[in-house]
Amino acid sequence: MLPLCMKVIAGDSSAARELEAHPVVRKMSEGMREEVQFTAEELARAAFLAADDQRFSWRRLRDNARFVTPFAAKAPTLLEGLIGRNAARASEFLATPMRADNVPVHLVCGGPWDGYVLYFDRGAELFLDIGWHADGEIDAILPGFEAVLTHELWHIAFGEHVRMRFAVDYKHAVDPATLFIYEMINEGVGHYYSMRPRLYPTISVAQFEEKQAAVFALLETSYPQLLAEKDADRRREMLWRSHAGVPFWQKWGAVPGALVVYRLVEAIGAEGVRALLAHEPFSLLIAYQDQRAAHPAWPPLPMSLVEDARRLRRRQVPGGGTASPQ
Repeated sequence: MLPLCMKVIAGDSSAARELEAHPVVRKMSEGMREEVQFTAEELARAAFLAADDQRFSWRRLRDNARFVTPFAAKAPTLLEGLIGRNAARASEFLATPMRADNVPVHLVCGGPWDGYVLYFDRGAELFLDIGWHADGEIDAILPGFEAVLTHELWHIAFGEHVRMRFAVDYKHAVDPATLFIYEMINEGVGHYYSMRPRLYPTISVAQFEEKQAAVFALLETSYPQLLAEKDADRRREMLWRSHAGVPFWQKWGAVPGALVVYRLVEAIGAEGVRALLAHEPFSLLIAYQDQRAAHPAWPPLPMSLVEDARRLRRRQVPGGGTASPQ
């Protein structure tokens, strides 16, 4: 798809017909339809409209043109070196190292997000949007690009881990608490990788303490609202906005989840987190709450969330045991 991205930047309207017929564009349209509805024809037409269609990012692609062009020339080669290293990192909390050599990776443009995984009959496929990533010189943007790559590889690796090792596919749970905790952990680890360049070797996020306190407070108020919501569509929208579609520090599920992972890695190491995720998603939150006795400066989770995690673990951990190291 990269040559068509370059044609869009150059204003070559013949790219519209090619985009409309391109199999990757068709996959984008098919794979995103639960969150963003559009046809391949709409995406292609929007590339050359004077007015912006907010479902797409064609203006961002053009605004970043001076960076996109050199990045697009180097990105395929860069990916060859990055995928193996980041596949290993993305599976550090899982029992089986990830093999990424059979995961299709598409470099695209015009989409609504910087990176995402879509699922088809043949399995997961990874999409990285160059218009979002290429907004500076290559050396400056590479850490962020690599962080998003690791984030998305984690989702693929975790999906396989769930399939192989979890007794229940929590992604399709009906119970709101179960589904939220699954998404908080899945997206939390992903966002931990997104944040990683700003967490190590020291935290470099501006006003980190204030932002951390605010997002945990947002979790405190939003979680009971999610459980109390009776309308299924509205509840689904709230769950979506707990990890996507809003500014980073308003992701009241994903960002606290990321900071839970960060604190636990600091306290019990990657191997401890790996043990917690062995069979279910609930033990991570329980372990964080238990560790707060030794780390009182850590922001608290809502007690109702911890209680739900304990209840769900008792019900669903194989053998009724505990995955939480004491």
